[in-house]
Amino acid sequence: MLKSISVSRPLATISLLAILVGVIGCWAALNGFYFVFIIPALLGIILYSFFKTEAFIILVGALAPLSVNINDIGSGLGISLPTEPLIMFIFALLLFRFIYKGEIKREIAYHPLFISVFVYLLWLWVSSLFSSMPMVSAKFSIARTWYIAVFFIAGIQFSAR
Repeated sequence: MLKSISVSRPLATISLLAILVGVIGCWAALNGFYFVFIIPALLGIILYSFFKTEAFIILVGALAPLSVNINDIGSGLGISLPTEPLIMFIFALLLFRFIYKGEIKREIAYHPLFISVFVYLLWLWVSSLFSSMPMVSAKFSIARTWYIAVFFIAGIQFSAR
């Protein structure tokens, strides 16, 4: 006599999701929607950055030597792939986290190096307002701000824990 096979609920859920992903992948390949195959990687990157922010910042720093510089994306601006979009994402994540939690340690905020970096960023933004090439100055100011926010301020916050 045959014994009944019992399948646990998580195994059944994972199996159904795998079949669904396979069907969607076949449909996307047959219809030429190849960008669908990027979605799992993007979801993995987003989840990794939410749960392991410190390790993700280190990963982005390690990817910097491997990045490719594209000089003209329009309006004379350039971008470095894949690091600049990842740094923009980390900057937005840290900005929302700071707005939500609102925490910065007092001894860090009043440190002379922190104050001088803040004054530098303030002066950078003020001087970009009066630039002869405002688009280039704004991109430079934005890029400098997110680099400093991610690697300096977040680095100090994470190392102070």
